[in-house]
Amino acid sequence: MGIADMFYGRSAKARERRAAKVRNKYADAPGMTPELLEPLAQSADMPSRDRVALYLEAVPAGAEPRRVLHGAKVYTGTSYVGVLFDSGLTMRWGGYGGIRGTELEVHGADLPFGGMQKVEIFSHEGDDGILVSGSDGTNDYSIGCLGFDPQDVQEFAQATVAARDQFVQPASPDINIDSSLPPEQQLAALEQMRSLGAIPEDLYAATAAKIRASSH
Repeated sequence: MGIADMFYGRSAKARERRAAKVRNKYADAPGMTPELLEPLAQSADMPSRDRVALYLEAVPAGAEPRRVLHGAKVYTGTSYVGVLFDSGLTMRWGGYGGIRGTELEVHGADLPFGGMQKVEIFSHEGDDGILVSGSDGTNDYSIGCLGFDPQDVQEFAQATVAARDQFVQPASPDINIDSSLPPEQQLAALEQMRSLGAIPEDLYAATAAKIRASSH
C-alpha cells in the first residue's frame, strides 16, 4: 500500500472504520434514515455536519441514493456534496460564512441525465472534483463538485457516466389537440396541459412552434 492509499484511507479496514464512525455519529441526525445513512457511510471521507446537512437537503423524499461525493474548499469555508441517483445527479454546496452555529447557506442544482452531456474530472490548486456540463432545455450549464480523494472523484465520475448511459429517457406523452380548432384555441389547450404538468417543457415548446407555424 502506498503513501497516498494510507493518507486517503483506501484500505478495507480503514474504510470500515470510517463507515462505523459515520453510522455512530449520524444515525440519529434529524431526517436521517438507514437507507440514506449507508451511502454516506461508504463515502471516501468522514463528513462534517454541514456536508451531512447538504446531503439530506439534496435527497428528495423517497429517493434512493446510489453514491455520494463530498468535499470542501477550506479557504472559502464552502462544502460540496454530489448525490448520484438512477435518473440523475444532484449537487448542493454552501457554508456558514465563517460563523459556526448560524444558518447554513445552501445552493444547488438538479441535473437529470436527459440533459447531461459531459462529465469531467479536474484538479486545481489542491482541489479535486467533477465538472458536469449539459443543458436544461433552455440554458447550458457547467457545474462542479469537489471531493476528498482523487481516486474516489474519478470513480464517482465513471459511475455517473455509466448510470447516464444506462438511463432510458421516458417516452414523451402523446398530445391530442383537435387540429380543426383555431390556432388560438389549440395554444390555449396546450398551455392548459403545460400548467397541469402533463407535458415536458421541450415538447410544449416544439408543439407550440408547430401550431404557430401552421397558422401562417
